[in-house]
Amino acid sequence: MRRKETINLVRSRDRGPLEFESHASEHEGDVMAIAKKTVVTAPQTTTIKEAAETMVKNKFRRLPITNPGTGQILGIVTSMDILDFLGGGNKYKILEEKYPGNFLGAINESVKEIMTRDVEVITHKDSIDHAIDIMKKRKLEPSLWLTQITR
Repeated sequence: MRRKETINLVRSRDRGPLEFESHASEHEGDVMAIAKKTVVTAPQTTTIKEAAETMVKNKFRRLPITNPGTGQILGIVTSMDILDFLGGGNKYKILEEKYPGNFLGAINESVKEIMTRDVEVITHKDSIDHAIDIMKKRKLEPSLWLTQITR
């Protein structure tokens, strides 16, 4: 008859089936020290009015626009985009041409009409130095930057 210590030793050697899959490292870069992990986004079908309300409610100056199915970033709407739309800038043409004299119709237009589409995206694994290098190369202002957390 086996002793109890021997049985426990045999069980402790049983480590289950061997797995030969390789797992990529999931270490976060130092950019996550300044990034927010929970991000409020909106789909591109959101109206300009709803986007402005979301920004005011959350005290944001920018709102990432994403694909609701994949979470992929499609663009960004900034407070300056909304002011440009309302105040006679380039985006004011939408109000003049599409909705002449109909302000309520214009603010119910989809946010995709005024969003900035050329947004640089980095992942949670990137460093702050990498982000700064890209901003310098593309001569981007920080308000057009988003960190996409891909987990």
